[in-house]
Amino acid sequence: MKGSEPRNTQRSFGDRLREVRVNQNLSQTELAGKIGRKQTDLSNWECGRSEPDLNTVKALAAALECDLVELIGTITKRKGGLRDGFP
Repeated sequence: MKGSEPRNTQRSFGDRLREVRVNQNLSQTELAGKIGRKQTDLSNWECGRSEPDLNTVKALAAALECDLVELIGTITKRKGGLRDGFP
């Protein structure tokens, strides 16, 4: 662990999506258009009100030209199953 970094800093899917989208200089409307969805869908995902299905996450990664792991977070094995970036 780095010096001043808090222990539980796992960011949500919505936080990661927003960060990548903003870094690409895309509006929610522009990104939604690239994947055939509505701007309100992007807003809901970024605010954590809902989550996209796996095929939509793949489409987001392709449209943003990023790795799936960059959007969903790391996947680690835990007792009873897998843990990913989703709550």
